[in-house]
Formats: sequence, structure tokens, C-alpha cells
Amino acid sequence: MKIKTRPPCFIAFINKISLFFKSHELFIKKMIVKEFNLYNSPIRLYLREKKGMFNENKFKKISVATAKIINKVQMKNEKLKRPTYRRKLKGYNNLNK
Repeated sequence: MKIKTRPPCFIAFINKISLFFKSHELFIKKMIVKEFNLYNSPIRLYLREKKGMFNENKFKKISVATAKIINKVQMKNEKLKRPTYRRKLKGYNNLNK
């Protein structure tokens, strides 16, 4: 579904955002460029998940790879907050000096 004209913006309705990969996004963008002859113009593709009671946002623009990176950063931050892990790191720092 096309929502804007400058730059061309489209919405893709999908069941689960976690199953939508970057390769799918690139394929859809290439098909839109080919079908509507939109060469040399930027295209925005918004992903809309199936409506349900657990969905918070209608539009999600992050890819699966970005979500994985965010998850890893959150896990690392949680790990650093644990006192046993901090003590372990502090001990290794003293050995290196």
C-alpha cells in the first residue's frame, strides 16, 4: 500500500516482524522499483505487523539484524550489572597491570 509520494513510501503488511529478513525487504524494494519505474529515487518501506492485543506499535522499521544487535547489547548491560561478573572483570584488570 502506498502512503506518500515524496519520497515514495509503502507499507508491507506481514504476520510476524521477526520472520521478515533483510533479503525480503530488498526483494520487495527491487520489485517496486521495477514495477513502477522508480529508478534513482529513494523508497521507504514500513513494516506493519498483524493486529493483536500484544502489539504496541503499528509501524516498525527495524530489521531482524538490528533487533538481534539490540538484544545482545541489552544482555551485555544486564551481565555487567551483576556483582559477580563485575568482580571477575576487576580481578582480570588487576592481573593485566
